[in-house]
Amino acid sequence: MEIQIKFKTMRRRVGHRAITALCAAALWLCVGIDAAAQYVKKETVDNITGNVAVVYADGMPEGAIWPLGTVLMKNGATIRHQVGKGNGGNIDVNSRVSARFIVAPADVQNSINWQNASGFDNGNNDINAEFTNTAAKTGCRGLTTGNRSWRLPTQRELQLIWLLKEGINKIYSANMMNNSLYWSATEEDAGNVWVVNFGNVLEVKPLPKSRLYRARCVSDY
Repeated sequence: MEIQIKFKTMRRRVGHRAITALCAAALWLCVGIDAAAQYVKKETVDNITGNVAVVYADGMPEGAIWPLGTVLMKNGATIRHQVGKGNGGNIDVNSRVSARFIVAPADVQNSINWQNASGFDNGNNDINAEFTNTAAKTGCRGLTTGNRSWRLPTQRELQLIWLLKEGINKIYSANMMNNSLYWSATEEDAGNVWVVNFGNVLEVKPLPKSRLYRARCVSDY
């Protein structure tokens, strides 16, 4: 049996302020909405027990999707980046979304700071340390479900997950994403990271890295 939920932004209960925030952060989601066809499918994947939710970015402009096989990770974590640029010499990971990715069956942790959610805490609570191979493998970097590599979703990917959360929650009925704040991998500046509120109205905002929120990992597929 397959669950497929089409992406229909205008049919959801999304307030004006939320739509404005969404468009400002991801303009390509607001272009050609009627023709968009992003969806989630219930699938089986090798080495993972039970069904998983796979998000497909079909229907977006070609320039809004990373081609299959694009490496979005460095040293076991999402490449460090900010909203509209790379971090340092890194590429602008948030400018596109992965063409297809698995949403993890459950939160990696219910209350975790950003550096631990990302998986690069160096033991000194250095919120601006670069990802290294020697960092503690916590959060998404330490997740080994299905013998796969997992990472925090970017800000745009996390917004797409929110838009498709009804279908994702049906697949993961025991571990639904509702009414909680979730970390993205996208930094605003040295001290803040973009967070998405999984309530009924989309809320996207930067908050301090030191706060404790939920983390739901993704794996490129």
